[in-house]
Amino acid sequence: MYCFKIIRYSTCIFLISILSGCINSQKMATHFTTAPNQNKTIEQLGSYSSEQLNKYQYDWQDRIIIDNNTSLHVAGIEPKTEWGITSGNIYRSMLDAMKNKTPDKIPDKIFWDYENDNSSNLPLTFKPVGKKLWQKPRGTVIILPGIYVPKTTMYYWANIMAVYGYQTISIDLPGQGLSTGKHILYGNKTAEPIIAAIDYLEKQGKLHNNLILFGCSHGAATALHTAALDDRIDKVIAMEPYSSIKKASLDFISTEMRIPKFLVNLNKRKIYNAIDIAGEIVGFDPKQETTLAAIKNTSIPILLIHGSKDKHLPPIHSRELLNAAPDNTTLLIVDGAHHMNLPIYSINFQAENIDKWLKENHVRLLHSRRSEEGP
Repeated sequence: MYCFKIIRYSTCIFLISILSGCINSQKMATHFTTAPNQNKTIEQLGSYSSEQLNKYQYDWQDRIIIDNNTSLHVAGIEPKTEWGITSGNIYRSMLDAMKNKTPDKIPDKIFWDYENDNSSNLPLTFKPVGKKLWQKPRGTVIILPGIYVPKTTMYYWANIMAVYGYQTISIDLPGQGLSTGKHILYGNKTAEPIIAAIDYLEKQGKLHNNLILFGCSHGAATALHTAALDDRIDKVIAMEPYSSIKKASLDFISTEMRIPKFLVNLNKRKIYNAIDIAGEIVGFDPKQETTLAAIKNTSIPILLIHGSKDKHLPPIHSRELLNAAPDNTTLLIVDGAHHMNLPIYSINFQAENIDKWLKENHVRLLHSRRSEEGP
């Protein structure tokens, strides 16, 4: 995929710089924090065309001004009972859920069948079921993509959650996708623009009760940092997160460049120094503001999802996060998945488990709130 090529190219440049000794830690830190859209304006980035909105099945889009340098582009999907099937659309793969039912011709739509809502498999049908759309959303799911990539890399999850009855809002992180911004943010700094976006969406009346953050990789870490700082968040789904940016950098570099870990460790001091300088550039403390520290400061239900074969960010990252907050955290290991394919690996299996977890914790959340309110 194109986004993964960008990640690999950026990582190659970063690591070659480290091992060659051609540049100093200051320059490495600058590379580490420079956003893809650092010199682009709102006018240059623009917004989605009607064709793009239709392709990704977004119902609306908006731009949220955070400060003079940063604006976030967001796109929302209201709850649906149907998937639209188009050329190149992820939902063609969803036909796999319709075992022995695949017709010779790809249909225009796959519908949600409420009568089979309790099925262990996704309740899909090719025939319109003649039932109304969700009258009241089960909540709002804010979706946060990984580093260097646009929100469209997670559009299938935005649609799946909408079919399950949730309003979904996808956000391009600062300096990525269609968002403006000078820096890639880390630590608690990642949370600040997301909290500002939630403030804006709340004032616009675009949020529903039961607010859920769903992040992938760097977006997962962002979700956990946001939840630690904003008590409006009810749940977090964190797909392949890292426990700390320093530990993540060693794992990712070693795997991406196929360099033995011990060789990368020989340059650990230089890498860590670059991250410390990056902290000074964007205003976060790499030692204190780890994802591990963030999850310890949360009490809401958290679902961690990790691929068993992830070498870029091995499952130990999620296991460390689970151990840090065992009472409110659940870990789902997806057998056979690695870092680059987890978001599209065994989607039906993941969707069923996410839906089950959300239902279980919705009841838990209601009980908790009733206890707080008293009899």
